[in-house]
Amino acid sequence: MSSYPKTIVCLHLSLNVCTCLGDTQIVEKQKRVQQETNVSTTNSTCTTVGTSSDCSTNVGDSWMIKKVLTKSDLDDNCRLLLNKDLAKKWVVPMVDKAKAENEGDEVEVFDVDTGFPVSLTFKIRPSNDSHVFNNTWITDFVDRRSLKKGDEIGLKWNEEKKRFDFSVLHRSDDN
Repeated sequence: MSSYPKTIVCLHLSLNVCTCLGDTQIVEKQKRVQQETNVSTTNSTCTTVGTSSDCSTNVGDSWMIKKVLTKSDLDDNCRLLLNKDLAKKWVVPMVDKAKAENEGDEVEVFDVDTGFPVSLTFKIRPSNDSHVFNNTWITDFVDRRSLKKGDEIGLKWNEEKKRFDFSVLHRSDDN
């Protein structure tokens, strides 16, 4: 019988997804591993602003922007309204800001659930400093995916593919 403490080795940590340990144990284990490999420490906090959440640094959650869809995201406005602070943090650095403030900047958005690529226009409306994705938002996402008020979607920047990834994270109970 060895006098060494029992050690649990979890391979999930390298993927930032682990159900083997509690959140505190995951963070502590990651800190130890990262100190050994000089990888930056992840923070396990989530900021919620209105119906949008910034959860990009959650352990096991890589969606930079989460949004519960509202009636105005689904109606005749033909646009997905993003929280201004989250858009400035996660979208604006990835687009041509000058174009976004004028005619809009066309960006690729890939529906990871269905493998469907779409071009949307990201626009900053100077009159009210709103940040929106429009162009084919209604036809290519709302109609095609049958999105409803209360559905939660996620957006994140895919650095490797130089595009935004999209997913329906949760369907509302009304669907």
